[in-house]
Amino acid sequence: MTKGTKPGQFSPVSLEALELIANAKKDPRLLLAYLGLARHTTMRDLDGRGPNMLTGAGAEKVRVLTGCGTPMATGIVNALAGMGLIKKPAAGLPRNQALWAMHHQGTVNIPHALIDGGIGNADGIGRLLKEGATDEVVVCAVMLLINCYAVHDLEMFGGVDHQQIWRHWNHMVSPEGEGFRVTAEPINDTAQAKFISKIVGSMGGKVDENGNSDVFWKAFKLLKGTGLFYEVVTSISVDGERTPIRVNDFHAVGSDSSLLEAAPGLGVGFYVHKDNDRSEPEGCWFYLPSDPEKVVGIWRLRYRCATPETARGVALDWSKVDDAIAAMCAKGVLYSG
Repeated sequence: MTKGTKPGQFSPVSLEALELIANAKKDPRLLLAYLGLARHTTMRDLDGRGPNMLTGAGAEKVRVLTGCGTPMATGIVNALAGMGLIKKPAAGLPRNQALWAMHHQGTVNIPHALIDGGIGNADGIGRLLKEGATDEVVVCAVMLLINCYAVHDLEMFGGVDHQQIWRHWNHMVSPEGEGFRVTAEPINDTAQAKFISKIVGSMGGKVDENGNSDVFWKAFKLLKGTGLFYEVVTSISVDGERTPIRVNDFHAVGSDSSLLEAAPGLGVGFYVHKDNDRSEPEGCWFYLPSDPEKVVGIWRLRYRCATPETARGVALDWSKVDDAIAAMCAKGVLYSG
Protein backbone atom coordinates (compact mmCIF):
# COMPACT_ATOMS: atom_id res chain seq x y z
CA MET A 1 0.00 0.00 0.00
CA THR A 2 1.26 3.49 -0.81
CA LYS A 3 3.34 5.10 1.92
CA GLY A 4 1.10 7.31 4.04
CA THR A 5 -2.05 5.39 3.14
CA LYS A 6 -3.69 3.64 6.08
CA PRO A 7 -6.34 0.96 5.48
CA GLY A 8 -9.85 2.28 6.00
CA GLN A 9 -8.99 5.98 6.12
CA PHE A 10 -11.32 8.07 4.03
CA SER A 11 -12.24 11.59 2.93
CA PRO A 12 -15.52 12.99 1.57
CA VAL A 13 -15.94 13.92 -2.09
CA SER A 14 -18.68 16.01 -3.68
CA LEU A 15 -20.90 13.97 -5.98
CA GLU A 16 -22.31 17.24 -7.34
CA ALA A 17 -18.85 18.41 -8.40
CA LEU A 18 -18.12 15.09 -10.10
CA GLU A 19 -21.41 15.33 -12.00
CA LEU A 20 -20.46 18.81 -13.21
CA ILE A 21 -17.15 17.47 -14.52
CA ALA A 22 -18.71 14.40 -16.12
CA ASN A 23 -21.42 16.43 -17.83
CA ALA A 24 -19.28 19.35 -19.00
CA LYS A 25 -15.91 17.80 -19.84
CA LYS A 26 -16.46 14.05 -20.21
CA ASP A 27 -12.76 13.56 -19.47
CA PRO A 28 -11.96 10.77 -16.97
CA ARG A 29 -8.64 12.38 -16.04
CA LEU A 30 -10.45 15.42 -14.64
CA LEU A 31 -12.65 13.15 -12.55
CA LEU A 32 -9.66 11.28 -11.16
CA ALA A 33 -7.85 14.56 -10.56
CA TYR A 34 -10.75 15.92 -8.53
CA LEU A 35 -10.91 12.69 -6.53
CA GLY A 36 -7.18 12.97 -5.86
CA LEU A 37 -7.53 16.53 -4.56
CA ALA A 38 -10.51 15.53 -2.38
CA ARG A 39 -8.58 12.60 -0.96
CA HIS A 40 -5.95 15.01 0.43
CA THR A 41 -8.32 17.48 2.05
CA THR A 42 -7.49 18.27 5.65
CA MET A 43 -9.91 17.70 8.50
CA ARG A 44 -8.68 20.93 10.07
CA ASP A 45 -10.91 23.95 9.58
CA LEU A 46 -8.27 26.47 8.55
CA ASP A 47 -10.45 29.02 6.76
CA GLY A 48 -13.72 28.93 8.71
CA ARG A 49 -15.62 26.89 6.09
CA GLY A 50 -15.45 23.58 7.92
CA PRO A 51 -13.30 20.45 7.59
CA ASN A 52 -12.25 18.89 4.27
CA MET A 53 -12.51 22.15 2.34
CA LEU A 54 -8.76 22.66 1.78
CA THR A 55 -6.38 20.29 0.03
CA GLY A 56 -2.62 20.05 0.02
CA ALA A 57 -2.61 18.15 -3.28
CA GLY A 58 -2.02 19.65 -6.70
CA ALA A 59 -0.49 18.83 -10.08
CA GLU A 60 1.98 16.29 -8.69
CA LYS A 61 -0.82 14.14 -7.26
CA VAL A 62 -2.69 14.42 -10.55
CA ARG A 63 0.43 13.41 -12.48
CA VAL A 64 0.88 10.26 -10.41
CA LEU A 65 -2.81 9.37 -10.43
CA THR A 66 -3.45 9.81 -14.14
CA GLY A 67 -0.03 8.85 -15.52
CA CYS A 68 0.34 12.05 -17.54
CA GLY A 69 3.25 14.51 -17.61
CA THR A 70 3.63 17.52 -15.38
CA PRO A 71 2.46 20.08 -17.98
CA MET A 72 -0.70 18.06 -18.65
CA ALA A 73 -1.32 17.57 -14.93
CA THR A 74 -0.97 21.32 -14.37
CA GLY A 75 -3.42 21.92 -17.21
CA ILE A 76 -5.93 19.51 -15.63
CA VAL A 77 -5.73 21.32 -12.29
CA ASN A 78 -6.16 24.65 -14.05
CA ALA A 79 -9.19 23.24 -15.87
CA LEU A 80 -10.79 22.36 -12.52
CA ALA A 81 -10.06 25.90 -11.34
CA GLY A 82 -11.56 27.29 -14.53
CA MET A 83 -14.78 25.41 -13.78
CA GLY A 84 -14.91 27.04 -10.35
CA LEU A 85 -14.51 23.70 -8.54
CA ILE A 86 -11.29 24.76 -6.82
CA LYS A 87 -9.70 28.14 -6.15
CA LYS A 88 -6.65 29.64 -4.53
CA PRO A 89 -6.97 29.61 -0.73
CA ALA A 90 -6.75 32.58 1.60
CA ALA A 91 -3.26 34.00 2.04
CA GLY A 92 -1.08 32.78 4.88
CA LEU A 93 -2.36 29.20 5.11
CA PRO A 94 0.15 26.30 5.10
CA ARG A 95 0.67 25.08 1.52
CA ASN A 96 1.02 21.44 2.54
CA GLN A 97 -2.61 21.55 3.73
CA ALA A 98 -4.04 24.42 1.70
CA LEU A 99 -2.66 24.44 -1.82
CA TRP A 100 -6.22 24.67 -3.16
CA ALA A 101 -9.63 25.43 -1.69
CA MET A 102 -12.56 23.18 -2.62
CA HIS A 103 -15.79 24.91 -3.63
CA HIS A 104 -18.14 22.00 -2.87
CA GLN A 105 -18.62 20.24 0.45
CA GLY A 106 -17.95 16.50 0.25
CA THR A 107 -20.97 14.22 0.52
CA VAL A 108 -19.71 10.69 -0.23
CA ASN A 109 -16.91 9.08 1.79
CA ILE A 110 -14.16 7.62 -0.39
CA PRO A 111 -11.37 5.42 1.04
CA HIS A 112 -7.86 6.72 0.52
CA ALA A 113 -6.74 3.32 -0.78
CA LEU A 114 -9.14 3.68 -3.73
CA ILE A 115 -7.14 6.70 -4.85
CA ASP A 116 -3.64 5.71 -3.72
CA GLY A 117 -3.76 2.02 -4.59
CA GLY A 118 -3.70 -1.16 -2.56
CA ILE A 119 -1.13 -3.61 -1.29
CA GLY A 120 2.20 -3.61 -3.11
CA ASN A 121 1.98 -1.83 -6.44
CA ALA A 122 -1.72 -2.48 -6.99
CA ASP A 123 -3.44 0.44 -8.69
CA GLY A 124 -6.54 1.99 -7.19
CA ILE A 125 -9.03 3.80 -9.36
CA GLY A 126 -6.21 4.73 -11.75
CA ARG A 127 -6.39 1.20 -13.19
CA LEU A 128 -9.51 2.27 -15.10
CA LEU A 129 -7.34 4.34 -17.43
CA LYS A 130 -5.19 1.35 -18.39
CA GLU A 131 -7.79 -1.02 -19.81
CA GLY A 132 -8.19 0.53 -23.25
CA ALA A 133 -11.79 1.61 -22.68
CA THR A 134 -13.16 4.77 -24.31
CA ASP A 135 -13.30 7.99 -22.31
CA GLU A 136 -17.09 7.74 -22.26
CA VAL A 137 -17.00 4.29 -20.67
CA VAL A 138 -14.34 5.30 -18.11
CA VAL A 139 -16.31 8.43 -17.14
CA CYS A 140 -19.41 6.28 -16.70
CA ALA A 141 -17.41 3.75 -14.66
CA VAL A 142 -16.14 6.46 -12.29
CA MET A 143 -19.64 7.86 -11.82
CA LEU A 144 -21.08 4.38 -11.28
CA LEU A 145 -18.38 3.56 -8.74
CA ILE A 146 -18.87 6.74 -6.69
CA ASN A 147 -22.64 6.28 -6.75
CA CYS A 148 -22.09 2.73 -5.51
CA TYR A 149 -20.07 4.15 -2.62
CA ALA A 150 -23.04 6.38 -1.84
CA VAL A 151 -25.29 3.32 -1.35
CA HIS A 152 -22.71 0.87 0.05
CA ASP A 153 -23.44 -0.31 3.59
CA LEU A 154 -22.17 -3.66 4.85
CA GLU A 155 -24.45 -3.60 7.88
CA MET A 156 -27.68 -2.66 6.10
CA PHE A 157 -27.23 -4.23 2.65
CA GLY A 158 -24.19 -6.52 2.84
CA GLY A 159 -22.57 -4.29 0.20
CA VAL A 160 -24.11 -2.05 -2.45
CA ASP A 161 -27.87 -1.64 -2.04
CA HIS A 162 -29.21 -4.69 -3.88
CA GLN A 163 -32.44 -2.86 -4.66
CA GLN A 164 -30.36 -0.67 -7.00
CA ILE A 165 -27.94 -3.05 -8.70
CA TRP A 166 -27.47 -6.78 -8.25
CA ARG A 167 -26.89 -10.13 -9.93
CA HIS A 168 -30.08 -12.08 -10.38
CA TRP A 169 -30.03 -15.75 -9.35
CA ASN A 170 -32.72 -18.38 -9.85
CA HIS A 171 -33.10 -20.94 -7.10
CA MET A 172 -35.17 -23.95 -6.11
CA VAL A 173 -35.63 -25.47 -2.66
CA SER A 174 -36.24 -29.04 -1.49
CA PRO A 175 -36.66 -30.25 2.12
CA GLU A 176 -33.65 -32.06 3.53
CA GLY A 177 -34.42 -33.54 6.93
CA GLU A 178 -35.26 -30.61 9.17
CA GLY A 179 -33.48 -28.20 6.84
CA PHE A 180 -33.48 -27.27 3.16
CA ARG A 181 -31.28 -27.92 0.17
CA VAL A 182 -31.07 -24.89 -2.11
CA THR A 183 -29.95 -25.18 -5.72
CA ALA A 184 -29.12 -21.91 -7.50
CA GLU A 185 -27.62 -20.53 -10.69
CA PRO A 186 -26.98 -16.97 -11.89
CA ILE A 187 -29.13 -15.48 -14.64
CA ASN A 188 -27.96 -11.94 -15.36
CA ASP A 189 -26.67 -8.66 -13.94
CA THR A 190 -29.55 -6.32 -13.19
CA ALA A 191 -30.10 -2.71 -12.14
CA GLN A 192 -33.09 -0.50 -11.52
CA ALA A 193 -33.93 1.70 -14.51
CA LYS A 194 -33.85 4.79 -12.26
CA PHE A 195 -30.36 3.89 -11.06
CA ILE A 196 -29.11 3.42 -14.63
CA SER A 197 -30.73 6.71 -15.65
CA LYS A 198 -29.11 8.53 -12.71
CA ILE A 199 -25.62 7.36 -13.68
CA VAL A 200 -25.98 7.94 -17.41
CA GLY A 201 -27.79 11.25 -16.86
CA SER A 202 -24.96 12.52 -14.64
CA MET A 203 -22.71 12.56 -17.71
CA GLY A 204 -25.31 14.09 -20.02
CA GLY A 205 -26.49 10.81 -21.55
CA LYS A 206 -29.89 9.18 -21.85
CA VAL A 207 -31.20 5.66 -21.45
CA ASP A 208 -32.99 3.89 -24.30
CA GLU A 209 -36.73 3.25 -24.58
CA ASN A 210 -36.35 0.25 -22.25
CA GLY A 211 -34.60 2.26 -19.56
CA ASN A 212 -31.27 0.65 -20.37
CA SER A 213 -27.86 1.83 -21.57
CA ASP A 214 -25.00 0.10 -23.39
CA VAL A 215 -22.41 2.45 -21.91
CA PHE A 216 -23.68 1.73 -18.38
CA TRP A 217 -23.12 -2.01 -18.76
CA LYS A 218 -19.75 -1.49 -20.44
CA ALA A 219 -18.77 0.62 -17.43
CA PHE A 220 -20.10 -2.08 -15.09
CA LYS A 221 -18.04 -4.71 -16.91
CA LEU A 222 -14.95 -2.48 -16.59
CA LEU A 223 -15.39 -2.11 -12.83
CA LYS A 224 -16.01 -5.82 -12.41
CA GLY A 225 -13.06 -6.79 -14.59
CA THR A 226 -10.64 -4.51 -12.76
CA GLY A 227 -11.78 -5.87 -9.40
CA LEU A 228 -13.03 -2.61 -7.92
CA PHE A 229 -16.09 -4.52 -6.80
CA TYR A 230 -16.94 -8.21 -6.50
CA GLU A 231 -19.94 -10.42 -5.86
CA VAL A 232 -21.12 -12.06 -2.66
CA VAL A 233 -23.75 -14.71 -3.39
CA THR A 234 -26.27 -14.25 -0.59
CA SER A 235 -29.44 -15.96 0.59
CA ILE A 236 -32.10 -13.65 1.97
CA SER A 237 -34.91 -14.90 4.19
CA VAL A 238 -38.51 -13.69 4.20
CA ASP A 239 -37.74 -11.38 7.13
CA GLY A 240 -34.68 -9.93 5.38
CA GLU A 241 -31.95 -11.88 7.19
CA ARG A 242 -28.86 -12.33 4.99
CA THR A 243 -26.44 -15.27 4.91
CA PRO A 244 -23.37 -14.96 2.66
CA ILE A 245 -23.01 -18.22 0.73
CA ARG A 246 -20.01 -17.67 -1.53
CA VAL A 247 -17.56 -14.82 -2.23
CA ASN A 248 -16.79 -14.50 -5.95
CA ASP A 249 -13.62 -12.48 -5.65
CA PHE A 250 -10.96 -13.15 -8.27
CA HIS A 251 -8.43 -10.72 -6.77
CA ALA A 252 -8.27 -11.70 -3.08
CA VAL A 253 -9.14 -14.69 -0.93
CA GLY A 254 -10.28 -15.10 2.64
CA SER A 255 -11.15 -11.53 3.56
CA ASP A 256 -14.91 -12.13 3.77
CA SER A 257 -16.94 -14.74 5.58
CA SER A 258 -19.15 -17.16 3.64
CA LEU A 259 -20.94 -20.42 4.31
CA LEU A 260 -19.04 -22.46 1.72
CA GLU A 261 -15.67 -21.25 2.99
CA ALA A 262 -16.44 -21.56 6.70
CA ALA A 263 -17.69 -25.15 6.64
CA PRO A 264 -15.96 -26.94 3.72
CA GLY A 265 -15.52 -30.19 5.63
CA LEU A 266 -19.14 -30.44 6.71
CA GLY A 267 -20.63 -31.05 3.29
CA VAL A 268 -22.59 -27.82 3.54
CA GLY A 269 -22.70 -27.29 -0.22
CA PHE A 270 -20.90 -27.22 -3.53
CA TYR A 271 -19.98 -24.52 -6.04
CA VAL A 272 -19.18 -25.54 -9.63
CA HIS A 273 -15.91 -23.57 -9.68
CA LYS A 274 -14.62 -24.09 -6.16
CA ASP A 275 -11.35 -22.22 -6.85
CA ASN A 276 -13.04 -19.03 -8.05
CA ASP A 277 -12.61 -20.01 -11.68
CA ARG A 278 -14.04 -17.39 -14.05
CA SER A 279 -15.48 -20.07 -16.33
CA GLU A 280 -19.14 -20.60 -17.10
CA PRO A 281 -21.63 -22.03 -16.40
CA GLU A 282 -21.83 -21.35 -12.71
CA GLY A 283 -24.12 -22.98 -10.21
CA CYS A 284 -24.21 -24.21 -6.65
CA TRP A 285 -26.16 -26.03 -4.03
CA PHE A 286 -26.05 -25.58 -0.28
CA TYR A 287 -27.97 -26.39 2.87
CA LEU A 288 -29.79 -23.85 5.01
CA PRO A 289 -31.78 -24.28 8.22
CA SER A 290 -34.74 -22.34 6.76
CA ASP A 291 -36.30 -21.73 3.35
CA PRO A 292 -34.82 -18.56 1.75
CA GLU A 293 -37.04 -16.09 -0.07
CA LYS A 294 -34.35 -15.40 -2.68
CA VAL A 295 -30.72 -15.81 -3.65
CA VAL A 296 -29.02 -12.69 -4.98
CA GLY A 297 -25.54 -11.57 -5.94
CA ILE A 298 -24.67 -8.49 -3.86
CA TRP A 299 -21.85 -6.29 -5.12
CA ARG A 300 -19.24 -5.38 -2.54
CA LEU A 301 -16.62 -2.64 -2.96
CA ARG A 302 -12.99 -3.69 -2.68
CA TYR A 303 -11.75 -0.59 -0.87
CA ARG A 304 -13.95 0.31 2.08
CA CYS A 305 -14.14 3.04 4.68
CA ALA A 306 -13.37 2.08 8.28
CA THR A 307 -16.68 3.10 9.83
CA PRO A 308 -18.74 1.56 12.66
CA GLU A 309 -21.23 0.36 10.03
CA THR A 310 -18.47 -1.49 8.17
CA ALA A 311 -17.23 -3.15 11.36
CA ARG A 312 -20.73 -4.20 12.36
CA GLY A 313 -21.39 -5.51 8.85
CA VAL A 314 -18.26 -7.69 8.89
CA ALA A 315 -19.20 -9.06 12.33
CA LEU A 316 -22.76 -9.69 11.16
CA ASP A 317 -21.54 -11.82 8.25
CA TRP A 318 -19.49 -14.03 10.54
CA SER A 319 -22.32 -14.42 13.05
CA LYS A 320 -24.89 -15.32 10.37
CA VAL A 321 -22.61 -18.00 8.96
CA ASP A 322 -21.89 -19.39 12.43
CA ASP A 323 -25.60 -19.35 13.31
CA ALA A 324 -26.54 -21.20 10.12
CA ILE A 325 -23.94 -23.91 10.70
CA ALA A 326 -24.94 -24.33 14.36
CA ALA A 327 -28.64 -24.53 13.46
CA MET A 328 -28.05 -27.17 10.79
CA CYS A 329 -25.87 -29.24 13.13
CA ALA A 330 -28.58 -29.04 15.80
CA LYS A 331 -31.22 -30.19 13.29
CA GLY A 332 -29.08 -33.06 12.06
CA VAL A 333 -28.71 -31.63 8.58
CA LEU A 334 -24.95 -31.39 9.09
CA TYR A 335 -22.62 -33.41 11.29
CA SER A 336 -19.71 -31.54 12.82
CA GLY A 337 -18.07 -34.71 14.10
